[in-house]
Amino acid sequence: MTTEQMQYLQAVFQEGSLSAAARNLGLSQSTMSKSLQSLEKELGVSLFVRIRGRLIPTSQGYAVLDMAQKICSLQEQMSERISALRTETGRSFTTGFPSRWEYPFFSSILSDFRRLCPSCSIRPSEYAGQEVNGMLKDGTLDLALVPGEREAETGMRSIPLGEMNILLAVPPQKGRKKAAGTFPAVKLHRLPHLPFAMPDGSSALSVSVNRYFQQLGFVPDILFESPSPQCRMEAVRAGLGYTLVLEETARHREGLTLFSLSPPCSMPMSLAFADRSPLSRELKTLIRLFLKYGAGSPSDPQNEVLL
Repeated sequence: MTTEQMQYLQAVFQEGSLSAAARNLGLSQSTMSKSLQSLEKELGVSLFVRIRGRLIPTSQGYAVLDMAQKICSLQEQMSERISALRTETGRSFTTGFPSRWEYPFFSSILSDFRRLCPSCSIRPSEYAGQEVNGMLKDGTLDLALVPGEREAETGMRSIPLGEMNILLAVPPQKGRKKAAGTFPAVKLHRLPHLPFAMPDGSSALSVSVNRYFQQLGFVPDILFESPSPQCRMEAVRAGLGYTLVLEETARHREGLTLFSLSPPCSMPMSLAFADRSPLSRELKTLIRLFLKYGAGSPSDPQNEVLL
């Protein structure tokens, strides 16, 4: 059964006559009649009977019609998807990052992506809070770096990236030097007593920090809460207390002394994107680069199967 025969079959069903169906498709009635007779001969069944001047499908005709409609629908979906995939070449992929964060790994992703997909580009964009889900679903963002653990959501896909290291920032200490890229380890219960400038209670960083405190049985004296790492670090610079920040946010800040924690403290990260299958080659390439560079510790290699 050819694509044309499936179209003729549907047209006769909709119009109820060969003449009307042929006229609607811009064909001669004899052309359509011969094609449907050939189909009946091929299948070995009668597809229509004439009742009161109108062609009505037989039971076999309804079965063939049902399959033809499904096949035509799949062909249309395939054509639309192929067309969409063709437009990926030369397009810009909008990538979402939480606001007020810094991403030293982004330059590595950008460099590799330009080399691997020279006709495409990346447009970084910041988002705030829970708005990321809607931005991914409506296509404002193609993918997003998302802090914390994400549960499966209808129409969305999420791949764990790994863990981002959380550091303790303390007031400046004169004369203290460290080797480049290293942070001496410290235990919380051995710190001199000072209050903590805490991350906002609704943030993923706050969830990770509070879970860490609970595991240690540590109860901090809270100076204030703020979603802004800059605000919290300014309080530390002024000698008002401590704060906990992501390494990527704090490592290049002047006027802070940074320590890693013992035992280590970290926050999980995920890469989220809308579940639109199949993914284009270019988008898969970008996702793989995030898996390579996008977190402080290596992601699970088995995440590759999710692509």
